[in-house]
Amino acid sequence: MIKISKSDFALLNLLPQAVAIVSKDKHVFVNTAFTKLFGYSNVDIKKGLDVFKLIKTEDKSAVEKKYLKIQNKRPAVIKKIIELVTKKGAILNCQTRSNVIEYENEKALFIVIQDITERVSSDCISRIQTNLSIKLSGISDFQQALDCILDSLLEIENVDSGGIYIFDSLTNSLELVACRGLTPSFVKQVKKYRAKDQQYHIVMAGKPVYSKHNLMITKRSQIIQREHLTSLAVIPINVMSTVVGALNLSSHSDSDIPVNARDLMESIANQIGEVLLRVQSEKALKLSEERFRNFYNRSPLSYQSLSESGCFLDINPAWSLMTGYSRSEVLGKPFSGFLSQKSSGDFVQKFNRLKKKGEANDIIFDFLRKDQKKISVNIHGKVECDSDGNFLCAHCILRDVSERLRADNAVLSLIKSEAALGKGFYENLVKNLVKNINVDFAFVSELDNLNKKKATTLAVCARGKIRPNFSYNLDDTPCGEIFVSGDCCYGSGVAGLFPNDNFSRINKIEGYIGIALKDSQAKVVGFIVVLSSKPIDEVSVIKTVLQLYAYRFEAEIERKKAEEALRNSEQTLKSIFRAAPTGIGLICNRCVLQVNDRVCEITGYQSHELIGKSARIFYPSEKEFSDVGTDKYKQIEEKGTGTVETRWKRKDGKIIDVLLSSTPIDQKDLSRGVTFTALDITYRKKAVAELKEYKEHLEKLVKLRTQQLVQAERLAATGRLAASIAHEINNPLQGIVTHLELLKPGLSGKSKLLSNYDFVKENICKIGSIVGQLLDIYRGSEKTKSSLELNGLIRKVAKLVQNQFEMKGVDLRLDFDARPIVILGWPQQLHQVVLNLLLNALENTNQGGWVRVSTALSAEKIDISVKDTGRGIDPDHLSHIFDPFFSTKQDSGVGLGLFVCQGLIKNHQGDIRVNSSAGKGAEFFISLPLS
Repeated sequence: MIKISKSDFALLNLLPQAVAIVSKDKHVFVNTAFTKLFGYSNVDIKKGLDVFKLIKTEDKSAVEKKYLKIQNKRPAVIKKIIELVTKKGAILNCQTRSNVIEYENEKALFIVIQDITERVSSDCISRIQTNLSIKLSGISDFQQALDCILDSLLEIENVDSGGIYIFDSLTNSLELVACRGLTPSFVKQVKKYRAKDQQYHIVMAGKPVYSKHNLMITKRSQIIQREHLTSLAVIPINVMSTVVGALNLSSHSDSDIPVNARDLMESIANQIGEVLLRVQSEKALKLSEERFRNFYNRSPLSYQSLSESGCFLDINPAWSLMTGYSRSEVLGKPFSGFLSQKSSGDFVQKFNRLKKKGEANDIIFDFLRKDQKKISVNIHGKVECDSDGNFLCAHCILRDVSERLRADNAVLSLIKSEAALGKGFYENLVKNLVKNINVDFAFVSELDNLNKKKATTLAVCARGKIRPNFSYNLDDTPCGEIFVSGDCCYGSGVAGLFPNDNFSRINKIEGYIGIALKDSQAKVVGFIVVLSSKPIDEVSVIKTVLQLYAYRFEAEIERKKAEEALRNSEQTLKSIFRAAPTGIGLICNRCVLQVNDRVCEITGYQSHELIGKSARIFYPSEKEFSDVGTDKYKQIEEKGTGTVETRWKRKDGKIIDVLLSSTPIDQKDLSRGVTFTALDITYRKKAVAELKEYKEHLEKLVKLRTQQLVQAERLAATGRLAASIAHEINNPLQGIVTHLELLKPGLSGKSKLLSNYDFVKENICKIGSIVGQLLDIYRGSEKTKSSLELNGLIRKVAKLVQNQFEMKGVDLRLDFDARPIVILGWPQQLHQVVLNLLLNALENTNQGGWVRVSTALSAEKIDISVKDTGRGIDPDHLSHIFDPFFSTKQDSGVGLGLFVCQGLIKNHQGDIRVNSSAGKGAEFFISLPLS
């Protein structure tokens, strides 16, 4: 026996299961899990809690007696499922395991309790659904199936009443066809919902509605109140995406209809639709089979089936009429016993040949009627075998020798084809028609669902061979007459009667017999037709045979439509989740429960690699996983739905951007799960970024082009100004110079006046030089370009200023491309540019510094660089350095040097720019095209 002391209580408090120790005097110890499960506090425990008070009242005495009884027996584990009541009154289904232990030197009960309420509820729902499926599989009556469904639904907790409505197209209303748990007066008042009623519109909206009755505002609210209904579920019944009825479930209790049963109720509503479709299909098939059996029983053709030993298995009424024997007089007896002595001796040999060959035609026997009259019967026989080739029976047609054989053979072929459903069914039957009733053509066709004036063949046989199917219009054809009257029979001359029917005219058809194929509602759905290039004599007999074939074709068409409807319904339901264009999944406690194919495509994982795993598998980091959860669930709490943009990590390691939206199945209980949709927005975000980058690029281009236009306009304005200045200044300036020269002889010997003369002349020349520089920007000093070697030109300029560099103590360095650089240009203009740049560099460079001139030749251009180690250019001045009349010199210069250089370089289709910073020198770059 296990011993437990108080020192073990600390360990028991760590267990996740609820534990209670009960002594004989009902002293109780319970652990922490117990108090959490049942809601009792430590104060309740200290006061002395009686564990057996938790047991549901109706079970308490029996359970308490059993548990206390085992304390006096040897230790044994007792397992039992009982209902326990929490402090707040909630009832829990609990699995208990009890054993006798030793506690404080006494025997005591050690009880372990596990809450299995949800499992029991889920098991109950699963049991209801399983039992219902089993019951429905054995029910063919529709009303019985509906009653069975309602009985099963009332097993759901808190569901005690309900009804099933079916849409009636004749009255355009919902009719109550089955109900449970409702008073007769209430049923009478809600027997029908018409189009004007709100309940009708709720159903026809096609979406389930779950609500308390006091929240549903209808004209019948007083009726509902008198019935004392408290909650209601209205679930549409669909067949092939069309609402055909409604499943209504309700409760008289204070509790709501359980949320966890909604999937079951909606599933059963779908089952009702399937049952309705199946019952209608089976009814149509049964009706067609009954029509076939009625025709078979009323057929004028005598039929018998024989066992392997030659005994009767079945006969039809025509056989009894022909022979005078009743069914009971012949079944089980040998066929040979009804033949003449001679024919009886031949029967064994011919019947064995029939069994061996499987078919026999034109076997003639002398048959003795019941009135002993001998008749000669012509027997056509066919053997039917199972899938393993074992003999089942021999189908035989008997008739007088005078009877027409082709009608018999046609019927025999139809009987043999009873099991030949599926592929090839139509082809086999029309081929047998052509063969057995001696016609040239036979086909069976089906009307177009959308255009009733158009039909498409299901099988075509022409002169014994199956031909491709085709579509045709009914106008001006014999089939059009069938559509109106139900049949069309012409023994001869049909091509002349329907001159616009191309088929009859081209094939020179004489005889035509056709009858309509009808569905279970007696609507024309197609035609069966035979045609002959020769006149047809036995029109009535062939028409009878065609009618027999028509029943089989009608049954097969109905069966295929029913199968297709069921298949489409299943495929529609299954494809909704699978074919969604966005990723869809279900998560519970951030664990993946279900995903569709699109989620697998987005993440690169297979579904089995995700299901059961933490949603952390989607995220590249723990932080992003945590942040998304915090943000998303905060939105769900506030709005009911959470939408965030986040990043996911694919299985191959690639990071993608995802738009994630989540909605809980139950807003009040997130533990039931959260559905999510995931949309890959990687390319969209990339496109937005590229669009933003392109926009910034365009803005820069616009800014650059604007600056260029402003500069161009500025140059044009300066050009006009220069021309005006040259015109207005040069003329009076020449006059001044001329008169100044006239004054010079009179100043000889007067040194003071002579020095003033020199000063005036020098400044007049300076003014002329300024004017000339302005004009040089817009016109070259030479008329045409000439070939020049650039390195040589720069050397000449360097030699010209060498002395000035040496006097200031500045080193002049030349770094030329080793290759000769020959271009077309104006030497004087380039000479002036290089000279100006060198003198500017010299002026801004202190003693000990250096100035370097370098050239570089590429495939398309020539680069010239003039770099110095001088004081550099202030950043604020860089954007104005090439502006006219801008100068950084305080006491000299007019600010035209670099402006003129820029104009001269532009004349050569080149470009000049500068790179400098204050205190770190400057570098001017010139680019000239080769051509």
